[in-house]
Amino acid sequence: MPERAGTVRLLSTLPGYFWAASVALAAADLITKHFVFERLPEKFSVPIIVVDGFLRIVHSENRGGVFGLGQGSVAWLVFGVVAGGLVVWFAHRKDAKGLLVQLALGLVLGGAIGNLFDRLSLGYVRDFVDVCYWPGKHWPAFNVADAGICVGAVYLAAHAFWFMPKGKRKEKRR
Repeated sequence: MPERAGTVRLLSTLPGYFWAASVALAAADLITKHFVFERLPEKFSVPIIVVDGFLRIVHSENRGGVFGLGQGSVAWLVFGVVAGGLVVWFAHRKDAKGLLVQLALGLVLGGAIGNLFDRLSLGYVRDFVDVCYWPGKHWPAFNVADAGICVGAVYLAAHAFWFMPKGKRKEKRR
């Protein structure tokens, strides 16, 4: 049966590496969380020191959003679902082609999936990487999903700023 003009065949048109990156990151996130939280089952478990004064593995429960903002809000669950949908939609667009763009979008989606899984199954996101800590002060703990989202988002921002043709950037602003 022929397709009508303008119809979308979502799964058949998205490149395999977008989905591969998404699945790989979500799996890596959930596997690392499983092993870390099996080793550090309680919130106040003794951290695992990797590099003294710089990097340790901790048990942290984030009931909010980015950097722990909005503790206990359901809005982060809704935001994650909407953001995931937007990433899939954007990955399908003609101007989102290219290996690195698709991989970056896959990282963002994979991170969203990993964190959404936690939020839906546990009511919070499990974080465990604690860097640059000093007694009383440190960067908020994060996980593999958060790292993937950040790497993907930074690449996409850099791509839009430096690699998108100037004519398209001007068109997008209007």
